[in-house]
Amino acid sequence: MAAIVTDIRAAILAQQATTLGGTYQRIPYVFNVERMDIRTARLGYGCRALGGVPPDVQMNRTFTIDQGFEMVFTDTFAKDVKDLDKETAIDTMFNKADEVMKAIVNTKLGLSATVLFVGAPTYAEPELVRAAKVVVLRVQFIVKYRTALS
Repeated sequence: MAAIVTDIRAAILAQQATTLGGTYQRIPYVFNVERMDIRTARLGYGCRALGGVPPDVQMNRTFTIDQGFEMVFTDTFAKDVKDLDKETAIDTMFNKADEVMKAIVNTKLGLSATVLFVGAPTYAEPELVRAAKVVVLRVQFIVKYRTALS
């Protein structure tokens, strides 16, 4: 099971990188974003696995899991930036997150032999951290995957 979660997370990160382009960078902290400084948080992205539960009765020697994942998007603000500028940056983050989510859903992460479904996204309220100089957007969603028991 661990290899499947690793493969899915790697595919999510690859899709984020592809969709967001070269101006974005992978962030070093997805569990504790408060540790990032202004440079590493600028136009950042990341992903982490959450919990998983079996959605139904296991049949036909397969094991099915609804595994949660969370994408993290970050950006920074200059000192004393106006709220209007913050709103614009946050809107851009939501739009970019939506582009990535659509690509993930449409392609099933390129793992259609294992991934059965991707969906149920939840977009969290953006968080302002580091004295309101860094904004963090989290998107949680489910990846339903199946693997053989043998």
